[in-house]
Order: sequence, then structure tokens, then C-alpha cells
Amino acid sequence: MATIYNLKRQIKDQTNMKISYAKKYNSVLKKEPANTSPLIQMIIQLQYQKEINLQYSTIMGDQKIIYKIVSIQVSKKTNFILSGGMDNMIRLWEQQQDQNQWKEKIFKNTRSPISCMILNKQENSIIVGNKYGYLQIFYLNIENSMITFTNEIQHIHTKEICGISLNPSQNRIITCSLDKKIVLWRTNEKGYLENIEESKRDNAITGIFFLNDNKILLAENKKGLIQLKLANDIFQKNEQIIIQDENEDNYYFPIQYNQIRKILLIKSNRCIYILKELNNDVYEEKRKLELRSIKIYGTLSTNSKHLVIYNEEQIYSYVLFE
Repeated sequence: MATIYNLKRQIKDQTNMKISYAKKYNSVLKKEPANTSPLIQMIIQLQYQKEINLQYSTIMGDQKIIYKIVSIQVSKKTNFILSGGMDNMIRLWEQQQDQNQWKEKIFKNTRSPISCMILNKQENSIIVGNKYGYLQIFYLNIENSMITFTNEIQHIHTKEICGISLNPSQNRIITCSLDKKIVLWRTNEKGYLENIEESKRDNAITGIFFLNDNKILLAENKKGLIQLKLANDIFQKNEQIIIQDENEDNYYFPIQYNQIRKILLIKSNRCIYILKELNNDVYEEKRKLELRSIKIYGTLSTNSKHLVIYNEEQIYSYVLFE
């Protein structure tokens, strides 16, 4: 497969935050079905974990399967990635001796199309949201090559789940959906999920993220980025609008955060906002990146230094800090 060449120029904005922009890569992406974008995202994410040159990887599998991938999780402990797809399958891919080759090792049929997926810090639990609004938990055992079904909750969300986030303490889960609801979950004494709080919003929620155990960020369609607070597992009424945007949005680009540098990335419509979290719930806009269309895929590298974006068959690369 072709290599994507890195042509860089430097940009420095009015703040002290230096952003290096890699010029868009032209004439390197073949015309493929529209749903190949998550595959491009997976390739980008794989390459940037180890800070090597941006290029295609060889995914050793049925290309029809790979095109259905919609969610990617990269292990921070070992050389594997998890993918979830509209074909109902969770697949674990293991890196081969050739660093640019990945081969399927484990798979599990969830019996419903996957719309989003996260991996806990211990990397032994996979939390899955699906097209029908179901929330599922699977136990992951890498040593024994097993993915085991644990729990499923139906009928809380009535439409597709768009986002899932675990709090830093790993004892609360929050989900958002096209049904306009956000739901807070916990695991009870028997190990089963139970919803403990929910809120109906005015519009569909396209992204959600636990900033800390008591602070939640959500991207609301036709409204923008909003901060909510939790107190004793109850959503507080005094919410804060961080970015106001009344335009249409979608959920292809999740909210992303660098805790060490307090840098936050949020997508709204055709724009990606790079914000700096300051004290006392204050956020400073560092930069606004405007893309060609609303359908934007993107990822941060493990150390959050690189941002890579895929939009309208073009790849853009940014270095957020030196």
C-alpha cells in the first residue's frame, strides 16, 4: 500500500500554544465505499501510537469486515487493538512481527450492531453501546484469548447510543444517545449494571466525557459544548455553555482530553475547537480548526501530542505541542 508523505509547515497562533500543521495529503486515498472512514481512523491511530511516519498499515483480514468498523480502542499496555463494527462483532487485532501488520486474534458476536465502545483502564472490561440503544459489558481475558458476555441493559435508551465515558475512578459510566437522553450508570453488588440518574435534553447528544468524577462535558446537537456537574450522583441544574453552536452536528469525532496539559478537543459542525482548561471552570479557546464538511473523523496519539483528522478523503496532521 502507498505511503503518505509528510509535508510540514509551522503555524503559531496568538497564544503561546504552538501548533505544527502537516499539509493535507493528496492523491493517496483510493476511492472506497463511504464507510471506510473508520478504517482510515484505525490506520491513523495505529501509526501515531509509536510516533512513526504516517502511512498505511496492512490489516490482515476480510476487507468487507474491516469496512464495517465504527469504533476503535488501542491498548496502552500491550500490542493489541479492539474494533467494534456494524457487523455486530468485537474483534481483537494483534500486532505482528512486521510492525505494520495486524492480525485478528479473538472475536465475539454481540448480536447487535455496535455504535461505540470503550475499554476500561485495567483493560479487562469492554463497554459497548449499540444501534438499538442497548448497553453491554464484556469481560476480556487476553491470556486465555477470551471475550465473555457479562451484562446487557435494554430499553433505557430507545435509540442509538452515540457515546460512552468512564469516570476517572472507574466506578461510574455515562452514556448519550440520539434519543436525547444522558444516563448515569453504576455496577451493583452482584456485578450488574443499573441506571441511577438520567436526564432528557432538548436535542440529541453527539458526544459525552467525564472530565473528572463530578464534572461532565457533553456535545449537544444545535446547542454546542456544555459542562454539567454531579453531586451525589445527581445532575445539577447549573450547567455551563462553553461553546455555543446552533448548527447541525454528528457523533463521528469523540470529545478528547489531555489531562496533563489540560487540553480539550471538541468538534461542532465543521469545526474542531482546541481549548485549555483553566481554574474555576474557565476554558480558553486556543485555536479553531475549520474543515470542509461535517463528517470529521479524528484521533489523538497516546501521548496526545499529535492530532490526525480525516475529512472528505483528505488527512490532516497537527502537532499540538513540542
